[in-house]
Amino acid sequence: MENENWEYKITGQKGSLPRIIFIGIIAVFMAVLAIDQFKPAENKSLPLALIFTFMAIVPLCLLAYIVNRTFFFKILIGKKGFYYQTNPFNGKYYSYLQVANSHIKIETSQSRQQGDNFQRYYLVFTLQDRTTKKFLYEPHIHEREIEILKDRINTK
Repeated sequence: MENENWEYKITGQKGSLPRIIFIGIIAVFMAVLAIDQFKPAENKSLPLALIFTFMAIVPLCLLAYIVNRTFFFKILIGKKGFYYQTNPFNGKYYSYLQVANSHIKIETSQSRQQGDNFQRYYLVFTLQDRTTKKFLYEPHIHEREIEILKDRINTK
């Protein structure tokens, strides 16, 4: 990482502890139910045990994603460039001159049962070598920082 004073920081830490606790409780509860069904006894069911196992694995995968985002996701914005990291292995510093442009992409998915729209917000940036990178952000938490980063990239 370059020696730069970071003016703005975007991390996945804000609001992550309640998410980790909630998903962890669900995963543990389903794992306990699965283990109970695997014990040899009367009124135990192997198909039910497999269903509970699947219902424990899904929140564990989600928990792994949330923990990764909490501890390794960071966008550090400075005057000459920014540091971009979405997992433990891909952290890299980019000067604003290395980035061709950026824009915000909104993906909308609709719930079939309730007709509600669910939106995911991404900042997409294209490097000079035409490689495109994007990261998910929460606009109610980091809207100001994203706008600053987008403006700095697009007005270099």
